[in-house]
Amino acid sequence: MKKGLIFLALLVIFLLTTNQMVLAKEERNQIQTQNAGEEQELRIETQEHMSDVAKQVQILLEERGDEKYGLGPQISEFAKSQNDSQEKLQIALDKIEEKSKLSKLLWGVSEEDLQEAREEWQATEARLKELTQIRNKTQNQADQSQLQELEQSMLAQQAAIANKLNTETNTFSVKSWLGNLWRKIIKT
Repeated sequence: MKKGLIFLALLVIFLLTTNQMVLAKEERNQIQTQNAGEEQELRIETQEHMSDVAKQVQILLEERGDEKYGLGPQISEFAKSQNDSQEKLQIALDKIEEKSKLSKLLWGVSEEDLQEAREEWQATEARLKELTQIRNKTQNQADQSQLQELEQSMLAQQAAIANKLNTETNTFSVKSWLGNLWRKIIKT
């Protein structure tokens, strides 16, 4: 009788533990699926903003790039440097995206690629200030509107890229976890 009760208790404990493990696994799978969806949304949002900025810069180049007087040369120089920066930023983001999930989990994102993307992001911040100055000097209302629209697109792009870089920087990796653990061990 006693053996039967012990067996029954062990069986109940086993079933409860197994049930909890299954529920935890289902929850992890749901979170992973949700995270994958959020990553995809973030990637699409970033691409859309970059595409929008690239189109507007190209329009500026086509409309004002050949002017030799007034703000034409400044706008042309701005547009060309922004195009170059967009290309470099896209390459850096592509390198970050190319890494497999397993590689990101084990080794994390390349600090070099993150740094390159951050530098281009900072350069775009400086160009945003330059764009504001150009817009303030512009007397033509149509040009001001066009430059303001570009500025808004660039601000949206900057926010999306900052979000992407923060997400990638804060992504868990075994390498960073071990590094943090090692630093804690050394401190004590």
